[in-house]
Amino acid sequence: MARFFKDNFWSRVEQRLLDLGMSMRDLSRLTNIAYSTLFNQKTTDRVPPKHEQVEKMAEVLGCSPKFLLSGEEREKNTLSNELMELITQYKVLSDEQKEAINYLIAQFTRDNQKYAEIYLQLHPIEG
Repeated sequence: MARFFKDNFWSRVEQRLLDLGMSMRDLSRLTNIAYSTLFNQKTTDRVPPKHEQVEKMAEVLGCSPKFLLSGEEREKNTLSNELMELITQYKVLSDEQKEAINYLIAQFTRDNQKYAEIYLQLHPIEG
C-alpha cells in the first residue's frame, strides 16, 4: 500500500483510516473517544494520545499500538475477514441505521458478557 503522509502517529492513523475507508468520525464512534478530542489532538499534533486511547484506536484500525506509536513494528491487518465485511457493510448504512446499530452495541457492552451470550443463543442472527 502506498504512503501519502509523512511518517508520524497521526499520519499512520490517517493512512489506516484511508486503507479501511473510514473517517475520523467513524474512528471516534467506534473507539468511544469524542471527535473533538481526536480532532484537537491531531491538529495540535499532541503525540501520543493517552495509552488507553492508542489501544482503542489500534484495535479499531486493525494494527498494533506499537505500529501507531513508532511505525517500527511491521504493519499487518489484524482484523478478521468477518470484521472487515462488517466494516464494509457499516460504511454504506444511513446515519439513522448507524445510530441504531451503535445504540444496540452500547446496550450489549453495558450488559455482562454472559447475558449477551445467552441472548445470542436464544435469538440467533440469521443472515
